[in-house]
Amino acid sequence: MTVAIIGVLVGLLLPAVNSARESARRLSCANNCRQMGLGVLAYEATLGRYPAGRAAYSPDPVASPPGLHGWSSFILEFIEQKAVFSRIDYRSHWNAPGGNETAAATLIPTYVCPSSRTTFPGKQDYAGILGSAVRLSTAPRLPPDWQQGGVLYATSARGATRPATVRMVTDGLSKTLLVTEAVDRLYVPPTQRSSASDSQIGGSQWASGYSCVYLGAKQVNTPGKAGFRGPHPGGIQTLFADGHVAFIADATAADVLVALCTKRGGEATADAL
Repeated sequence: MTVAIIGVLVGLLLPAVNSARESARRLSCANNCRQMGLGVLAYEATLGRYPAGRAAYSPDPVASPPGLHGWSSFILEFIEQKAVFSRIDYRSHWNAPGGNETAAATLIPTYVCPSSRTTFPGKQDYAGILGSAVRLSTAPRLPPDWQQGGVLYATSARGATRPATVRMVTDGLSKTLLVTEAVDRLYVPPTQRSSASDSQIGGSQWASGYSCVYLGAKQVNTPGKAGFRGPHPGGIQTLFADGHVAFIADATAADVLVALCTKRGGEATADAL
């Protein structure tokens, strides 16, 4: 009888314990976003521009592949990871043999969601937002600058893209997204990698510019989409350009998501969140 009573009590308490644990993990995830926000804002305050989301560096862009380093690599020295930052050669590929490969394999706790289910070298559970690739039913086509719509822009090896500054974020810093959860993305071990799959393997690691994403679906946590995805019930943690963190619900309307992913789209729907 006593054993049965204990079993019933355990059954009643377990959901509450699991809920409390997830609440703590969700808060820890929000704190990760907050730390990344401090890093991005410190970078902007120091250099007068936001970090590139995906930057191609190459001493010879014709003869050698670009580096494709990522935003979370550039802010390392501003989130107390200067030792890792100092090992990276931004003139070479993001995971080139030697210092870059070693640095890229470093597991940085700030870049790992505590509710994620996988662990591997250099994991990045958060994605910089390049813009929106979603076409709404009210719009006949994507805007001309959709590929550079976000704050964390992409550059070419020739550096032709104009860096994003605070003045360019005319939609408002508090209404423009910088980073979203993109938890447990595909990881390909080094022995299985090839240049053809670089975009896939880089998408899971902080050192690579491929860890950035475009909004690719009209709803948060859409199955089969690597970005805007998280393990927390009901939505995802996100970071805005002014440094504040917000939990965006799965049910958030598509027009609001699109508006939040552009820095100067002029959409009034961003006020709806």
